[in-house]
Amino acid sequence: MNKSLVVVAVALALSACSSSTTAPSVSTATSAPVSTTAPATTSAPTPSPASSAASASTSTSSAFDKLPAGYTYAYLYKLTKISGRWSVVLDPLTMCMYPSTDPNCKDLTEPPPNDYELRNLNTKTYTVPLVTGTILTVVGPSGQPTDYVTVPMAEKTWPTSSSGAEVVVTYSTNAAGEVSAIKEWWHP
Repeated sequence: MNKSLVVVAVALALSACSSSTTAPSVSTATSAPVSTTAPATTSAPTPSPASSAASASTSTSSAFDKLPAGYTYAYLYKLTKISGRWSVVLDPLTMCMYPSTDPNCKDLTEPPPNDYELRNLNTKTYTVPLVTGTILTVVGPSGQPTDYVTVPMAEKTWPTSSSGAEVVVTYSTNAAGEVSAIKEWWHP
């Protein structure tokens, strides 16, 4: 019975298209095959708890994540536009310097090389919006700590490998959880 409903619906749609007084135009493009199988029920399927949680997070008024508190450094993986807003994908990092009062750095018994050590203790990535007008700057071609250039607002990705080629940024957020300042962290 469902197959006949699909065929009748397609036939009605085709007859409506060809009922004009002029001949229909012929297209040489091929279209995807039309499925003749219809679902057994007309109601929407019941999602599993995992998929409903995922769809709830993406179907809310915001497709963005909330950054965890206490971080100001992160790997920058992407500059992208989501729902009309410029956004970044960040992986927050813990910056350990010696001596440190941070409990995540208490195992440092001597200064690490370059007097700092980056630790990726929160391995989740977060997609967060930029405050309108925020400028992303990165270290310029000279590599000097005073040489920064602005990154044009265009889709861009950076390496995510563990080879050390990732872009480390410092950032700050406002009360709404939006990134209000972001700059590549210069390190020797």
